[in-house]
Amino acid sequence: MAGSTTWRVHVRIEKGGRYADYNDTSNMISGSREPTERDVIQATTDMIISAHPYLKGGKTVIARAAKV
Repeated sequence: MAGSTTWRVHVRIEKGGRYADYNDTSNMISGSREPTERDVIQATTDMIISAHPYLKGGKTVIARAAKV
């Protein structure tokens, strides 16, 4: 049975003077194990790149996640 955890996440990606960031809470659905901080940051980074493909290959300047 999958569980859900709430995380406070802030990820910012910059490339060529353009940027996008996510700074909010996020519910992460876990399978057999609870997601780690690294998992949450990676999922958020993937979400940003999906919404803003021009940032692919950009620099992640902020990457923080904390379980609330």
